[in-house]
Amino acid sequence: MARYARLAIVVIGIAIITQSIAGFERTRRAIDRDEVMRIPQSRLNSLLSAALAIAVVIGAFTS
Repeated sequence: MARYARLAIVVIGIAIITQSIAGFERTRRAIDRDEVMRIPQSRLNSLLSAALAIAVVIGAFTS
């Protein structure tokens, strides 16, 4: 079980990094174009963070 928790931590971490890079690039392009952008409401970051926390707790208690 701990092995799967560690794998989940890595996969979720990569997903969070990918999401952050996409948001950064979107903002960078908007700044370069000198345009005002509205940041969309997304629950993905909250869901990924919650999943990461759960995976960490599982990993901590099963090792």
